[in-house]
Parts: sequence; C-alpha cells; structure tokens
Amino acid sequence: MRINSPGGSAFDGLAIANALRRHTAGPVTTLVEGAAFSAASVIALGGTKRLAAPTSMLMIHRSRGFAMGGVAEMESCAEMLGKLDGQIALSYQNEKLTQPRALELMDAETFMTAAEALELGLITALDGAATSAPADAAARAAELLSSFPMSSAWLKRPAAL
Repeated sequence: MRINSPGGSAFDGLAIANALRRHTAGPVTTLVEGAAFSAASVIALGGTKRLAAPTSMLMIHRSRGFAMGGVAEMESCAEMLGKLDGQIALSYQNEKLTQPRALELMDAETFMTAAEALELGLITALDGAATSAPADAAARAAELLSSFPMSSAWLKRPAAL
C-alpha cells in the first residue's frame, strides 16, 4: 500500500490499520511515498513491512474533535478524545517507542523524517528503490521511455545529472 496523505479520520485510520494487520493472504507492505501525517501515520503502521522513501515524512499529534453543548458535552468529548489518544499511542508503541513517549510526541505535534521514524521503530526500513543512484534512475527512465513508440529521440535520451 503506497501512502501519501495529510491524514483524516482517526477512527478510519485505526480501522484501515487493523484491517491490514488482519489480512491473511500474505504479508502487507506499506510504503510512505511522501507524507503520512495524522491518521495516515496510523495506517502506515498496519503493514507487516513498513517502508518509507528516504525523503518522506510522518507526523503524529493528539486527536482533535468538535463538540457543541454545555459543560457535560464538552467534558464527554474531552474524555473520548483522551481515550482515542491512548488507542492511537498504543498503535505507535513498539520495542523502541513506549506508549507514554508516543503520547509526548503526539503532544508536541511531531513531524519526523523517514530516518527519525526508522529510529523510533515506526517504520522497519527505508525504501531501497528510492535510494538508487541517479545513474540507475536515468537508465531506468530511458528503459521505460523506450516502450513508448511515439516518443522522439530527444525524449528517450536520459537527462544529464
């Protein structure tokens, strides 16, 4: 599953991550292509193998919500958001990151590079395909363009890097 998302509903993120974890037809690889912010970071954790492009980023933060009403409704919303934060932090927890530390990072609305996410155990590896040498990338681009018969010769020539 390739991910590039600013996030969305925390409940949807948890549901998608849980569905990925329950997938029985084989291992699931998630790959953060650009951004996995907010709920998308939770989804990224649903993979058996969790990759990130070296130039990608993840962001984690406390859940947010809206409430309307009096004190009772506001307190009820705050209680629910606190419980939701605990569940999200539990999904971030791993051998390198405790649930309390995850909550601290969520409090700070933490943006992290792929390398920092790897250090925290949120991803399992940097995506090797994204780290290939520029010459390899140029050769691959030329190979891909050669399959388009209408392309002119100048388009098929790899750019000087």
